[in-house]
Amino acid sequence: MKNRTKVLIIDDNEIQLIMTRQWLELDGFDVVTKSSPFGTALAIRREQPDIVLLDLSMPGLDGHGVVEVLKQQPGSPRIGIIFYSSQDRLQLDAVVRKHSALGAIPKTETGQAFIAEFRRLSDAWMAGAPALTKGISGPNKK
Repeated sequence: MKNRTKVLIIDDNEIQLIMTRQWLELDGFDVVTKSSPFGTALAIRREQPDIVLLDLSMPGLDGHGVVEVLKQQPGSPRIGIIFYSSQDRLQLDAVVRKHSALGAIPKTETGQAFIAEFRRLSDAWMAGAPALTKGISGPNKK
């Protein structure tokens, strides 16, 4: 049985990727990172994360596109999606509703504020919050 929540962070900004990884690891999460949205479905099958922390604004394939690709994958594991972006809160809330994600955290939230919000969303998810995103939601059963 798995003890720690596993998080896959996808962000094209290397500095943001490193900082976010450190915050989550210091708070006890098991973290894997990707600096490109391409190959996300393969990374999910390989790493089997519980939650994907997904940047919305990436070149070539943005967060919206990543979610749409994941929805099309046959046999996709059930994963919670949390968006992480520089967009304002109103835009992020609209994206969460559009994709039925767990939630969104603005990149302006750093350190303790980021961890508090991420922990709130992930704890609810791992406690069995209802499935939210068709094909990619619900806690992994390992």
